[in-house]
Formats: sequence, C-alpha cells, structure tokens
Amino acid sequence: MLFRSIGGTAAQSGDPLLAASRIFEAGTLRRRADLLRMCGMLPAGKRLVVEVGSGADAPTLSEHVVEAIKALLRADSTVSVIVLTLNPTAPETVDLALGIPLAAQMHRLPIWVGLDDIAAALSGATAAIATTSAGAHLAEALGTPVVAVEAAAEGPFAGVPILANEPAEQLAALVAHGKP
Repeated sequence: MLFRSIGGTAAQSGDPLLAASRIFEAGTLRRRADLLRMCGMLPAGKRLVVEVGSGADAPTLSEHVVEAIKALLRADSTVSVIVLTLNPTAPETVDLALGIPLAAQMHRLPIWVGLDDIAAALSGATAAIATTSAGAHLAEALGTPVVAVEAAAEGPFAGVPILANEPAEQLAALVAHGKP
C-alpha cells in the first residue's frame, strides 16, 4: 500500500501497483521489451498476455476461457499469447495446452524474469487476461485493456471487467476494441 501524510496522519491510497506507470519509465520498458524480443520470448505485433496464478490457491483458467483463447488465435494468426506469472517460485497450476497448430503462437516468460520484464510484456500488449488482482491492477496501471477470469473475480477486482458468460465474444471484442 502507498501511504501519504495528510495533516499529521497517514492515509492509505490503494495498491502500489497502481503507481506502476510512474515507476516503470517508458524507455526502460521499451529496452526490456527489446531484450525479451532478442531472446525470442516476446514477439512483435499483437499480444494477448495471460497472467496465470501459481501455488495451491491460484485460480485456474476454465475450459471456456481456454477455448476462447484458441478461437481468437484461429481467427487472427497475427496474435501471439504470452503466458506469465507474478509468482515464479510457486509451482505453476495452469496448463494452457493450445494444441500443435496454435502452440507456435504461444510464448512463456521464464521464471527468471523480473517485474520490469513482466511490466514490459504487459505495457505493449493488445489485451490481458488476469487471474490475480495484482496482475489485473498492473495491466490497468500500464494502460493495457484487461479482464479478470470469473474464478478470480471475487475480492479486490473492483472495476475490472469479468470474462464470464460469452468468453470468446468478450475476448474478441477486448482485442479488437479494448473493451469486452
């Protein structure tokens, strides 16, 4: 949490990730993105970033969400999917199996990347799907259109659209127009 002194008292002002756009300068994000591209982990062009949780309590991507991602990739072969986690030390609980023809459009950020690399991947993305509130808030702070998966929508996801009833249509609209 960020704290600010108001008249001698401290006031809480929300999630520190909301200040991400001021913490990560545009030049730094651009250089980190260039480095990730040189390593083959961040393709140029349209990107859908899927932030997956890690550990025993992590929400999973429903079969409907995975099918929506597959439908998006089939409809637009210029879109790449970047899979990342904000907690690389915990075991990954999401297996995003897209199948042989679509697997070439999917890239995973390795566990050695730092928060600056994650911010670089999110900052230039066309859209993001978040399974954690931290992932959703980071994407929003960096100006990336984001939706939360239905399983993760409870709790601190205020103001983040939920990918629920018609995920394929919502995801296509998010990528095309920036709103589900």
